[in-house]
Amino acid sequence: MTLGERLFQYRNSINLSQEKLAEKIGVTRQTISKWETDQSTPDFDKIEPLCKVFGITTDELIKGDKTSNKEEIKQDQDNYNEKRNKKKAIILSISIFLYCIATFSLPYMVEVLNYEDAHAVMIWAGLCTVATVMLVFFFVAYPKKKDINTQSDIKEKIEEIKQIQEEVNQIEKNNKEVDTKNKTEDLVIEACAIFFLIIYLSVSFLTMAWHITWIIWLVFALVQLIIKLIFSMKGENNEK
Repeated sequence: MTLGERLFQYRNSINLSQEKLAEKIGVTRQTISKWETDQSTPDFDKIEPLCKVFGITTDELIKGDKTSNKEEIKQDQDNYNEKRNKKKAIILSISIFLYCIATFSLPYMVEVLNYEDAHAVMIWAGLCTVATVMLVFFFVAYPKKKDINTQSDIKEKIEEIKQIQEEVNQIEKNNKEVDTKNKTEDLVIEACAIFFLIIYLSVSFLTMAWHITWIIWLVFALVQLIIKLIFSMKGENNEK
């Protein structure tokens, strides 16, 4: 395939007319026509603008080599995922810390600092809100990107078909693993619920501070959330 044929193909792939491409590059429509019919070739200073318009590399435009572009895309995706995982760990750690501080500071503010219940609850709600906003912001600002499909030639498509066939054979096995994971998660949560019930009843009867000991169930809700996050992260790692 000649350079002109590649220019024609890339221009059509983004539904761009010769006039629009000429405006973006800063040349005339006749120049674009001559490039596509191989009557002339683009000047060196026009190669980079063309690549930016088409979203390709110079090697892909000049040589028709897509390998470097695939490698760059994969590298960018790996870098994004690495940065996302680091930020995810930081945000989760800070959010869990804020939830813990909010939960354990509420009875302290009421019993020791003699805060009014309304003021203490406002502070507790504020800390929980900050932690929740951080979590929501992270998952909105840094969504998990799907793997970029780089299988564009016939050989790769044949391999993909073979992989699909193998995946079909593994469906039943995967379903069993999912059921096992869900059962394990439920058992852990049930065990924690029994444990917190024992603590709640023991502390309540010993201190008779029923108006405060309900905080224990807020801690249980936090622990339950952490358990679900752990199993969810574990599931994501297994999928990778």
